[in-house]
Amino acid sequence: MGKNTSVVLTEQQEAFVRSQIEAGRYTSVSEAVRAGLATLQEREEMMTALRRDIDAGIASGDAGPLDMDAFLADLRR
Repeated sequence: MGKNTSVVLTEQQEAFVRSQIEAGRYTSVSEAVRAGLATLQEREEMMTALRRDIDAGIASGDAGPLDMDAFLADLRR
């Protein structure tokens, strides 16, 4: 079971949440906030993975010069 926590929303955020509830997307403010937090968590996990991949690419060293004609020929095959 979850823990009750107080959250202060701006007027625009409150209006958005209410519109989502009225549209039937969520059944409560709590459900909408949980969905938003789940989306934020997924985004943070993706950003962490992306940063890790970028660091790995940088650590792998220089790829050397790119022969654009050979690259395009490979794509056509």
